[in-house]
Amino acid sequence: MRLRSLADDDTSRFVPGPSGARDEQAVTGDVLLDMGAIKSSDVGVVERRQQQTGESFADAALALGLTDQAVLARAAERQQNFVVLSPDDERVDQLVVAAFYPTDPLAQAARRLRSSLSAMHGADGEPLRVVVMLAVGTRAEAGLVAANLAVACAQTGYRTLLVDANFDAPVQHELFRVSNRTGLSAMLAHGQAGEAIQPTAIGGLSVLPSGPAVRNFAELLDRAGLYARLRDLADDFDLVLVDASHDDPAIAVAAAEGTDGTVAVVRRDSSSMQQLKALVEQLESRGAPVLGTVVTD
Repeated sequence: MRLRSLADDDTSRFVPGPSGARDEQAVTGDVLLDMGAIKSSDVGVVERRQQQTGESFADAALALGLTDQAVLARAAERQQNFVVLSPDDERVDQLVVAAFYPTDPLAQAARRLRSSLSAMHGADGEPLRVVVMLAVGTRAEAGLVAANLAVACAQTGYRTLLVDANFDAPVQHELFRVSNRTGLSAMLAHGQAGEAIQPTAIGGLSVLPSGPAVRNFAELLDRAGLYARLRDLADDFDLVLVDASHDDPAIAVAAAEGTDGTVAVVRRDSSSMQQLKALVEQLESRGAPVLGTVVTD
């Protein structure tokens, strides 16, 4: 799965990439040399292939058989000062590629998204603290984008809380191998997060799962006010990221009301632009700023 911006669409104000993004591939070549993973004579070979194919340094080196994914993961860990998990670590689902393979296109896109969000500020001029991920016809992909973005934020040193607000089809507890016996539904009903917030195998990343299913979760969101409950938790974290990729736009909007901003995830050639525009209008009418839109291929 790849992420692209919808920069050419007038509903999009988010362009992942330029803000704070590093020339990761140039650094990767230097780090590989410093590690002794490649020889100086290999650099020219890789660069010639790059000129011919347009590949990144890492991809070109892989194609030439000069390195492998495990070595690249260690190189990325060194260059960006974050820890990645071993590919056989079962504490996180392999779909959360940012936890295992920093050079994966989705992991790279998640870091660019993180960089862009970190450069933005809320209406009060303060850094974004509570951001909601929504979906338009791409619910499964939006949940994975949220999971990988949460990992990318934690890897950078952000104390990150990932909240699963999909009461009817939760996924984050499965991706991060945490219990779903209690969670957001209990917090909204009773006002206490308690033991529902659970650490993950990713340093700095915690998950608040959806908790037991409830029949009236739409009414629960409206009555309790998700942001009002998360505001207190935000004091303990640098970023609260909410996965509210619900099929029902009314529920998604209720989850986003009052937050610092929203990001909509859509699927190219599948999601309805009419639905996206309608969602943007609903969000803005409820005081939920739309930071922008990303598209999955």
